[in-house]
Amino acid sequence: FSSRRRHTRSSLVSWARRCVQETAPEDIEGIRKASQLARLVLDEVHKIIKIGMTTDEIDKKVHELSIENDAYPSPFNYRSFPKSVCTSVNEVICHGIPDLRPLQDGDILNVDITCLLYTSDAADEGLAVDLG
Repeated sequence: FSSRRRHTRSSLVSWARRCVQETAPEDIEGIRKASQLARLVLDEVHKIIKIGMTTDEIDKKVHELSIENDAYPSPFNYRSFPKSVCTSVNEVICHGIPDLRPLQDGDILNVDITCLLYTSDAADEGLAVDLG
């Protein structure tokens, strides 16, 4: 579009300085711990995913692992979301709610977890699994 404003390098740098906050080293360490826990939870969940299990079983495992590791599964009760993980099967794009439907051969499953540490540091991890 010819009416679009052309941004100069200096205007973009100025915009970035206003929008991007510098993260303190102690905050980075908290984010790192949350990320490591989220990865651990996701790796453990990945090990148990199999044809015939339900996404509700995945939810229970995510909840247990989060609590055992002094974290809170952020999706749980966020804006009334009823579960601890988002599991999207096939055509469900995102934020699927775990249920009792057994996973079937050929399903594509997306698992999205967020671990919130009690220090208020959080990390989000996702995994896509092709079953079959």
